[in-house]
Amino acid sequence: MKKENPFKKIGGPLRKVPEDTKENVMNSVELIELLRDFSSLFTSNYTDTISSLFKTKNTDEDESDDQ
Repeated sequence: MKKENPFKKIGGPLRKVPEDTKENVMNSVELIELLRDFSSLFTSNYTDTISSLFKTKNTDEDESDDQ
């Protein structure tokens, strides 16, 4: 029982896709892009926020040490 290599079909001729399937796929892609954009909108500043929490601002102490 010899298995066919599915990667050999990649360069083959294109097939017609039913319009309803094509529309469903495009709607899914648009939804995924929307969710990705929303997630990047709400998570883009997490690294800055977390790093600012761990930074200590000792400007008053640093100035008194220099004197």
